[in-house]
Amino acid sequence: MVSESYQAKWKREDRKKFPEKYKKYKSTYYEKNKKQVLERVKEYQEKNRELINKRKKSKYQSHGYAYHKDISLMRNYGIGLDVYQKMYDEQLGNCKICGVYQEVLNVDHCHNSKAIRGLLCQKCNQGIGLFKDSEVLLANAIEYLVLGKKKK
Repeated sequence: MVSESYQAKWKREDRKKFPEKYKKYKSTYYEKNKKQVLERVKEYQEKNRELINKRKKSKYQSHGYAYHKDISLMRNYGIGLDVYQKMYDEQLGNCKICGVYQEVLNVDHCHNSKAIRGLLCQKCNQGIGLFKDSEVLLANAIEYLVLGKKKK
């Protein structure tokens, strides 16, 4: 087995000491060479598709659904699975808008303040998203629907 060179050890330790320096270097390099980097990534993924899928599958299976859901919730909304489960239980598994029971509900949040408003079904969450979380657009849509009923 070949031992690690002094330079390689120094570089590894330096990266640990100054992560911001290397993060900045990496992002600068990426911006300058974006096309080449993306081509290399695509090429690697095409050559190693089976290996990548095998790793993803084994990683997911080894940790399980709850582990990945917890990480996803923490990364996207700053809450853990326990908080999500508490919200879900308080809503009895029902969407806050349409009231339909769903086994899995989406976390609805304000895109400006990042505040969590509640849990919604997929359709209601997408509907609000398509209206860009705008009360004005939603009010206009309601007015439009009401006017449509009066014309009948």
